[in-house]
Amino acid sequence: MEWDCTPHVRPVGEPNTIELRCGDTLLQVFVNGARVSSIVDADLGFGAFGWRAISLGAASRVLFQSIEVWSVGAAMRV
Repeated sequence: MEWDCTPHVRPVGEPNTIELRCGDTLLQVFVNGARVSSIVDADLGFGAFGWRAISLGAASRVLFQSIEVWSVGAAMRV
């Protein structure tokens, strides 16, 4: 999935809700409730996931307030 700008990301200092939905070969990305990207890829399926934040300019800081992982109707809060 290529990197792209979206107007759904709030300004610096305001919290954003980011949701990744994975099912079989479909991956969807939502930012603050709006679907901003999706991809169908036969290589997707079962396995691990990860999260990475980068800066294209000056150094930056990312703060995660909470992370929830949902699987088969049950939630796990980290």
